Amino acid sequence: MNSPLTPKAYADAVREALADLPPEDRETLLEDLHDHISEVAAEPGLSLEDRLGAPEAYAAELRAAYGGRPAGTATTRRGRLRSRTAGA
Repeated sequence: MNSPLTPKAYADAVREALADLPPEDRETLLEDLHDHISEVAAEPGLSLEDRLGAPEAYAAELRAAYGGRPAGTATTRRGRLRSRTAGA
């Protein structure tokens, strides 16, 4: 069984899964990822993967939420990310 990913390793894997995007778009999508992952990781109980899914699936959801490219504001992204973990 694999060890749970650290917040940095999880964020790095999400970033890698979005590596095909132009750097500006990727950075816009990921601008508050570290803060969000840190908040989720600080909650006791489940691992990041159990709460958020595999990093690749998380990246795919980010991509899909913005039609394959960034849109909206950091507040909108954070709200979407928080709503995803609210049921966890």
